[in-house]
Amino acid sequence: ASLCEKRGFPLKDVIIYLQGMDKQPLSLDQDCSVLRDQQVSLELRVTFALEDTFSGRTKAIVAKSNKTLQDALQVVMQKHHLKPQEVS
Repeated sequence: ASLCEKRGFPLKDVIIYLQGMDKQPLSLDQDCSVLRDQQVSLELRVTFALEDTFSGRTKAIVAKSNKTLQDALQVVMQKHHLKPQEVS
């Protein structure tokens, strides 16, 4: 936690993976002993809210921090058969 805090990353926005393992995120509830002699990688995620004005519903979108806004929204737009010019 202190490593993330030093870099200004909220812990809730960081996904932690063991290096070389399958891409399963570590649970923050696990005992620290699982990290013994292991390297970890941290992945910063950004969470934002998307409001659908037609339905009045709000959806949480979670994306990697290196993605553009268009990349993050592309999955949602494809799901609802929307084109970028139809979204404001």
